Amino acid sequence: MSVRPKPKRSFWTWGLQADEPTDAQRAAHAAELSARFGADIVAPPIPEAGGLELRKPRLRIPDSLASFCFTDNYERALHSYSADDRAPAVFGQFPNPPDMVAHPRNDSELERTLAWCDSNGYVVIPFGGGSSVVGGVTPPEAEAVVTLDMDEFDSVLEIDEISRAARIQAGVFGPHLEDQLRPHGYTLRHYPQSFTGSTLGGWIATRSGGHYATNHTHIDEFVESVRMLTPSGWWESRRLPSSGAGPDPNRLAIGSEGILGVITEAWMRIQRRPVYRATAGVAFPSWEQSYEAARKIVQSKLWPANLRLLDPDLSRDAAGMDGSRALLIIGFESAELPQDWNIKTAVGMARASGGEVPDDEIVIDDGTGRPTGHSGTVGAWRNAFISIDEGLTAGLGLVTGTFETAVTWDAWPALDDHVRD
Repeated sequence: MSVRPKPKRSFWTWGLQADEPTDAQRAAHAAELSARFGADIVAPPIPEAGGLELRKPRLRIPDSLASFCFTDNYERALHSYSADDRAPAVFGQFPNPPDMVAHPRNDSELERTLAWCDSNGYVVIPFGGGSSVVGGVTPPEAEAVVTLDMDEFDSVLEIDEISRAARIQAGVFGPHLEDQLRPHGYTLRHYPQSFTGSTLGGWIATRSGGHYATNHTHIDEFVESVRMLTPSGWWESRRLPSSGAGPDPNRLAIGSEGILGVITEAWMRIQRRPVYRATAGVAFPSWEQSYEAARKIVQSKLWPANLRLLDPDLSRDAAGMDGSRALLIIGFESAELPQDWNIKTAVGMARASGGEVPDDEIVIDDGTGRPTGHSGTVGAWRNAFISIDEGLTAGLGLVTGTFETAVTWDAWPALDDHVRD
């Protein structure tokens, strides 16, 4: 049995190799930026795995593990960085790659790999999609490092239709997870921005947040139980819908960043795929009016699936507006109930706070399959949100990224002023 061929991920930028920009596209983008900023910006050539000069592996793969373990340049380079550390990769710089990358295909191979690492004192890094922004999968300085890529653990194993839950392996990437639930009429409905390049196990280990703005937003709210292999053996939390008996054992895994064990599967709460949807993009003449509208909608307990606020600058860059107004994106969805009352109520609250949206731009799908959220300013934002063109800008000297924080509503105006100043 060999490791199954899969689309190859890029070792120097986000996404798949098939989606990488060409040298010509990067050069053209660099020229556009040069003209925009009045500076000479040159794109470095895209590195080739075969031409990388990596430190030699400091270990030898035993024959018992050889069928699923690798020390080639591509595998070691791919697993050298977390998303926040990856800037040197486009220059072909990989000073501290893992010494070996394992792709175990079952529990037995995972157990054998960890036992071998333990007996030799090797550092082990569980790896999902590599989208960590806290250096979670970047190899530390050590005598030898083994990265465990869990991409072979990628199946939905069981669906409990009565309780609406599914037992899912941890290495499955977001799109493949949804592809397996879709034929049964279900969805997990958890969409972090890294959705296409991150895994269920990674979401659990990092305590990820999806882009749904209210109600079920964190992965915690989907987890019923977790199974993982720890240094002392297998551990699995009891599967319960909820518990009031003190600390939640699932939190040993949720947010653990892989330090306590390797997550292999979890029972996750799922839901019926939405049938009814509604969206609207409400424009505001002032930033202050827009966040007051957002606060009132949140506190009304309408539970919109999406409630995202873009300031005038971001509304210009991501939604195609003129840069003079803020944009509040409102979205609702349900598998059982029409959403026209919800969207009209929320839009009414936004309008009462100074927001403007024509009636014909409030898009409602009453179950007929009418597309929502795909046109106008909302559609433009959606396309910008799910499109990560990191490959075009890698190595061009730009500083970009997302900084996340949380604050109570009363402290928000002061925080916003401080950040902008």
